[in-house]
Amino acid sequence: MIWLWFLLAESGGNVTLINPITGTTMASNAGFGGFWTTVLNGILALSVVAAVLMLLYAGFTWITASGNKEKVGTARQTVIWVVFGLLVLLAAYAFLNTLITVLRSASSFKK
Repeated sequence: MIWLWFLLAESGGNVTLINPITGTTMASNAGFGGFWTTVLNGILALSVVAAVLMLLYAGFTWITASGNKEKVGTARQTVIWVVFGLLVLLAAYAFLNTLITVLRSASSFKK
């Protein structure tokens, strides 16, 4: 941890982080709003991955049901709840993203 402090001290506290996957950069002084936007996008990505995995599981259950009405019903309910969860996730994302944008426009929230 001491090496990180020296790194920040040498650079004057302004460090740019590079995302190795997307190649985008995020400055360490992006502010509180930038931090929460990054967290929100990360949670959204993980949630979408979980939803896709659940849809794959439901599809596998449906295919392997072999006419068993109970398993088909379980798979159908799983698909319905995953779609409902994605709709709730989309609504929460839209609300929080709007809230962060509004708060970011306030001068005290920028940094």
